Amino acid sequence: MALFKSILDDQRSLPKDQPYKDLVQIIAFILRRFFKALEEEPFLAIEVRHSCLQLEHTRFELLIEARLGAVPYEPRTLETVLKLGAGTEA
Repeated sequence: MALFKSILDDQRSLPKDQPYKDLVQIIAFILRRFFKALEEEPFLAIEVRHSCLQLEHTRFELLIEARLGAVPYEPRTLETVLKLGAGTEA
């Protein structure tokens, strides 16, 4: 959400090329759909927050383990965790 807000706030400074216009349009579309779904299902906010917290916790654990040398840090490992956190298989 913070990334979307940042892009929308700075959209006037983005280049006028079509890909940037498309980016702003898709973000606006996603946000409209999200907030519409949120109106219909208020507990969705809790689910989204819980998922974000779980993902952040997993990232933090991986980084700590890498710093301690328990697990070698590889961006690919973190990428796998991000995919799993999003509900997709690696």
